[in-house]
Amino acid sequence: MATPLTLLAVILHFCAAAATVEALVFDVPSGSSKCLTEELRRFAHSRASYRVAAESTSAADPRISARMTGPRGEELHLAEAAERGELRFQAVEDGEHTACF
Repeated sequence: MATPLTLLAVILHFCAAAATVEALVFDVPSGSSKCLTEELRRFAHSRASYRVAAESTSAADPRISARMTGPRGEELHLAEAAERGELRFQAVEDGEHTACF
């Protein structure tokens, strides 16, 4: 029998040249992943902060993995078994950039 779903809230703060998002909060059930894709222009600056929400600390393992990839699938950021993290980068080419948690 599967264990109950553990809700992980991740707070992202993306700042790009075209748009600004103050925060985005979403739940990621334990054992699954959630990906966000954004079209970025070359030279756009992006910054993201993420963390496991305090409410979910009752989970057996309150850690997440975070991966950011560029338009060609190249890895721009990887953090495994983290409770929080931050990434910053400047897009080197136009295209869809994806963050998965």
